[in-house]
Amino acid sequence: MKKITKMQILTGVLLMLYAVWEVSVYRWAQTLPASDPIIRVDLIIIYPVLLICIIISLIQFKRRRV
Repeated sequence: MKKITKMQILTGVLLMLYAVWEVSVYRWAQTLPASDPIIRVDLIIIYPVLLICIIISLIQFKRRRV
């Protein structure tokens, strides 16, 4: 069994925090009137950070399996 790297732990934590964030934004959006548009500017930062972390973690995982 291979040791989990700090980057992989960070990626897992970030994904869990993102899930909590999405649930809270969903609940907040339900309180708005139907005529209000929801523009998710936060995703411009969140998605690239998550994507980079996931790619790095997958590369580390693949290299350790060899």
